[in-house]
Amino acid sequence: MQQHRLQVVNFVARHNNPVLFPVPHISKMLAEKSHPPLLKIVEKDGVVNVAHHVNVGKTYFQFVWSHQKSGFNTVNTSGTKILNAGGLRCDSGAAQNYFYICSRRHFCWLETKAQALIGGIFRKQLFQNTLIFSGSSILNRAIPFLLAPIITRYLTPEDYGTVANFISLLGLLIVFAGVNTHGLLPVKYYQMDREQFRILVGNLMFILVGTALLMLIAVYIVGDFIADQYEMPFRWVVTAVLCALAMFMNNVNLSLWQLEKKARWYATFTFSETLVNVGLSLYLIIALKMTWEGRLLGVAISLLLFGILSLLLIYLRGFVKFRFHKLMFTEALAFGIPLIPHNLSGWLRTGVNFFIITSILGSGEAGLYNLGSQFALIVFFIGNGFNLAVAPLIYEKLSKINPAENLKLVRIHYLYFAGMILAAIAMSVFAPLIIWGIFPERYHDSTPFIPWLSFAFAMYAMYYSVVNFLFFYKKTLVLSVLTFTSGLINTGLCYWLVDSIGAIGAAQASLVSFLFMFVSVIWYTQKVHPLPWGRVREALDPKKWAEW
Repeated sequence: MQQHRLQVVNFVARHNNPVLFPVPHISKMLAEKSHPPLLKIVEKDGVVNVAHHVNVGKTYFQFVWSHQKSGFNTVNTSGTKILNAGGLRCDSGAAQNYFYICSRRHFCWLETKAQALIGGIFRKQLFQNTLIFSGSSILNRAIPFLLAPIITRYLTPEDYGTVANFISLLGLLIVFAGVNTHGLLPVKYYQMDREQFRILVGNLMFILVGTALLMLIAVYIVGDFIADQYEMPFRWVVTAVLCALAMFMNNVNLSLWQLEKKARWYATFTFSETLVNVGLSLYLIIALKMTWEGRLLGVAISLLLFGILSLLLIYLRGFVKFRFHKLMFTEALAFGIPLIPHNLSGWLRTGVNFFIITSILGSGEAGLYNLGSQFALIVFFIGNGFNLAVAPLIYEKLSKINPAENLKLVRIHYLYFAGMILAAIAMSVFAPLIIWGIFPERYHDSTPFIPWLSFAFAMYAMYYSVVNFLFFYKKTLVLSVLTFTSGLINTGLCYWLVDSIGAIGAAQASLVSFLFMFVSVIWYTQKVHPLPWGRVREALDPKKWAEW
C-alpha cells in the first residue's frame, strides 16, 4: 500500500466555534515515531471516515468527516464530556473508529492511505495566507522606496535626512516599547485557555504602560540632546515615543490575526495604514508645502490612528482582560528583556549610522545616505525572498544528515551566494543610472553609497541563509553574541570613518560589520554542522544542479 503524507489539522474550540490551525510537517518526529496517536482512519466500501478529538478543559470536541466520490464533507460535529481523558473510546457516530484521546497541545502527522485525501485542502489555504502575509510585509517595507522619486522633488537632502533620522529614532525606541513581549503571544496562544490568554494580553498592556512612563522620563532627561544630535525639534522626539507605543499595539493586533489565520483582516489593516500614511504624506507635502514635517505627520498620524484602532479591535474581539497577574507579568518580562540586546544589535548595524552622520556632518549627508540605502536594500529583499523559499529545503536536508545531503547544501549556498554577488553588482551599475535619470540633481551625490551598501546588504542576505543552521540546532545564544558584536563593530568603525573620510565611511563600516557577521556565523556553523565547502568543483558541477 502506497503511503501518503497529510497534514493533520488541530482544531481548537475557541469562542463558540472551532478554529482551524494547520500544523507543519515535522520530519524528525515522524522518523522517531514520537508523536502520540491522534486518530485512526478507516476505509470501508470506498468510504473513508476520520474522527478527531481535541481537549478543551474537561470537554473533548469531536469532529467526524466522511470522504466519498462527491468530495470531502463534514458529516457530524459534537461536543462530548469524557471522564477518562486518557482512555480508549469507540465513536458511536458515523465513523465507527477507535482512537486515542489527545490533548489539544499535541501537533502531529500521520501516514495512512487516506492522508492524501485531506492534504490539498489546507495546503491551499496555507499557501494563500503565506502570500497575503508576505505581500503585506513587503508592501510596507517598500513604501520609502516607492515614495522616494516623488517626495525628493519637494524635499531637500536636509529634509530627507530629517525624515530618515526620525525613522532611525523610532527604530531605537521600538526596541524598548513593550520590550518585545508581543513575541510571547504565539507561544502561549496554544498553551492557554481563552481566559488565561486574555489576562496575558492585559498584562502586556500593563508592561507597555510601564515602558511608556520610563521612556518619557528618559526623553525628559536626555530629549534635548537627542533632538540636537538628530537635528529635529524636541516635540518630534516625544512624538517618536508615542509612535513606538502605537507600533507595539499594532504588532499585538497583527500577531493575533496571524494566530487566528485571518490573513485578509491582516492585509486589510496593513494596506489601510499604508494608504493613510502615503496619502496624507503626499497631500501635506505637495498641497500644503509642509516639506519634512508633512512626511513625518503622515507617518505619525497613521501610526497613532491605527495604534488606537488596534487597541479598540483587540478589546472588541475579546482578546484582553485588564487583570494584573504577577506570574504572567514576570514571565513576559523574562521573555522580552533578554531579547533587547539582540534587537538593539539590529539598530546598531543600521540605524546608528544616521545618528552618527547627522551628529558629525549634518542631516543633508544623512539624506543622501538614506536614498542610497533605499536602493541597496532591494538586494536584501531579493535575497530574503529566496531565503524564505529555500529555508524549508535546508531544514529537510539537515534532518537527513549524510554526505550526499551535505554536498547539496553546499551547492545550494554557493549558487545563492553567487546570485547575491551578481545582484549587488547589478544594483551598483544600474541604480546610479536611475538616480541620474529620475531624481533631482541635488540627490546625485547619493550614488557613491550604493556599491558599498549593496554588497553590505548582500552579505546580510547571505548571513540569513547560513543562520538557518544555527536555528535548526538551537544555537541562538552564541548567535546573539555574534550579532551584537557585529553591531558594536559597526558603531565604532562608523564613528571613526565618518569623522575621518566623511559619510562614505558609514557605508564602508556597514560592509565590514555585515561581512564579519556572515563569516563568523559560517565559522560557528562549521563547528556545529561541518560542510564540505572545499569541494567547490563537485558542488558546482552543472550536471548535478538538478539534484536537490
